[in-house]
Amino acid sequence: MNYRLLLITIGVGIAAAAYFPTQPEPPAVEKFSRGIVDRADVKYYDIHGRTPGEVASSVERLAPETSADLGHTRATYHPAWRTIKDADGMCDLTAVKVTTASQVARPRWTPTADTVPGLSTEWQRFTSALEEHEAGHKDISARGAQEILDGMLAMKTFCSQVPRDVKRLTDSVAAQVQRRQAAYDVTTHRGGSQGAAFLTRLP
Repeated sequence: MNYRLLLITIGVGIAAAAYFPTQPEPPAVEKFSRGIVDRADVKYYDIHGRTPGEVASSVERLAPETSADLGHTRATYHPAWRTIKDADGMCDLTAVKVTTASQVARPRWTPTADTVPGLSTEWQRFTSALEEHEAGHKDISARGAQEILDGMLAMKTFCSQVPRDVKRLTDSVAAQVQRRQAAYDVTTHRGGSQGAAFLTRLP
């Protein structure tokens, strides 16, 4: 039986609550073993204020997109694979890798000398709860990456149809992940039930 080794990569993006509009180039695929690679890019937006009300107002004004997305975790999937072709023109996918590129925007605040007492403690509580909420979004994205990996490893199709079938798989997973992310936000009140709500008045 004659075998031919082919190398293909594509990029498919999903976001925590919506599709990510721009995607980086898929990683180069030369020598790798199967698996999932997670690449995280954390960016900060600076918050200002010396009172709870000022800080809360700054968070609402400067948060990405809307004040409901304070942490704003996004992820894009980039599947890559090699194919082995048999004499009948069918292909098995080998050396499959799914790279999850996460982009997280987090608020950053530095207290000043005249900051209201207790505000720093409230900020630490708030940001810890926000990180917990965003970790949930990341876990959902990671589950999607595993589903793509498993689906690709189980795939056997005509070699000419591999890119199409991988795209169908990733589109299907992306839609499911999007629904899971939305349901997670509803269940947690966008992190509010986990404590990711900044107090405008200190106890």
